[in-house]
Amino acid sequence: MKLVTAESMSKIEKVLGEKWTLPPIILMENAGRNVADIATSFLRSHPAWTQGVVVCGKGNNGGDGMVVARHLARRFPQLPLTVFLVGNPDTMHGDALTNFAICQNMGIPIVRVLPEKPLIIPPHSFIIDALFGTGLSQDIGGIHRMVIETINAAEESFVLSIDVPSGIDASWGRVMGCAVKANLTVSLGYLKRGLVVSPGREYTGEVRVTDIGIPLETKDAPDFRDGFLITPEKIHLILPHRPDQAHKISVGVAAVVAGNQDMTGAGLLVCQGAYAAGAGMVVWPLQTALAPLVKIRTPEVVSFPLSRRSEKVSFGYQPHHVPEIITACTARKCRAIAIGPGLGQSSATYFFVEKLVQSSPIKGVLDADALNALALHRERWNQQLTGWVITPHEGELARLLGVPVSVIGQNRIASACAATGLTVPSRRFFSTVWREILPFRKKSYLLPVTSLFTFRTR
Repeated sequence: MKLVTAESMSKIEKVLGEKWTLPPIILMENAGRNVADIATSFLRSHPAWTQGVVVCGKGNNGGDGMVVARHLARRFPQLPLTVFLVGNPDTMHGDALTNFAICQNMGIPIVRVLPEKPLIIPPHSFIIDALFGTGLSQDIGGIHRMVIETINAAEESFVLSIDVPSGIDASWGRVMGCAVKANLTVSLGYLKRGLVVSPGREYTGEVRVTDIGIPLETKDAPDFRDGFLITPEKIHLILPHRPDQAHKISVGVAAVVAGNQDMTGAGLLVCQGAYAAGAGMVVWPLQTALAPLVKIRTPEVVSFPLSRRSEKVSFGYQPHHVPEIITACTARKCRAIAIGPGLGQSSATYFFVEKLVQSSPIKGVLDADALNALALHRERWNQQLTGWVITPHEGELARLLGVPVSVIGQNRIASACAATGLTVPSRRFFSTVWREILPFRKKSYLLPVTSLFTFRTR
């Protein structure tokens, strides 16, 4: 599924006006009506909700909410419905003002929320969140924060957010001070990228995408490259088909370099994961003393003994094991290798990892202690990791980039792009990387590794 940022949606709306002369008020009407259709199905299937509440800002997202309100008022005349406006109606303009006037003319109750007149939501309410949309650019405070906290505290209520939960950055998934925790989010036209990455996705509830009448696939559509959401259906299409006469070598052999005497389980889990992913055979180089333990748990793993130069040396991997591992993996026709989990953090282990990554003709996945080893000398690996996949958690990625962990959590996409050398043609992206990541790094460089993210390079 295509993902879009707030900037891309703004470009799409500009094209609609300039090239297709499609008035924005039609899009607002389509959006509100389609959201009302979804809300209608929920209200009819759950009669326990006894109150309708539409919380609107003064911008276009609030205008969408006004459209929803008048459709629901017409469809459910017996349901008490109130529109709460957060903002001064005198400063409303354009299509939002038009729909505000329509609601007034229909006699829909509109209550302005003020510091001295705060929002009160009765229990068992069906709440439409139309406070902020994709245009939010600063942290939320003041009365808007109070309104969001009231929505989140509503007892036994259902919250439907229009386009994005108010307070979530539509492009990066950041929480802008605070955010509505929705039960359902209806994204308009395209799926917004901020809804599928953390922490934004933790606030969305169920996510649906609704068409609002944008001719998205025409030749005049803007060329944006904000990413894609990989769906199970897509994965099924690219999984290789195994012929009837396939055997363990033909479907692929994976090598595992993981675990030590204290964390043998880490290596076992990697082996089991490789088999689950479809490897026909898994090769795991082990010290002789550890092999019997592995055979008891996973007898199908193919192991070969590693030499020991001294009985006093620990069971961990040593630098002199590198040529033994490469020779054995090549002889067994390994096509991929996983390095890192449970290796330990001794200086000898780190030297072993560096030597193995530099020497291995087989590429694969670097994780856990392998990433910790590479982080010790980050500059050394510039332009040296092409063909490898890294799978870091926030702490490991922070060490790789040389930034605080909090920076990674605040903007995971920008951090991933910085680690992989991928770019997005967006000024906002570059300003984000420059502001949040590069100032913390001693040197500016990018690790050109393969990423599991699907952002396209320029």
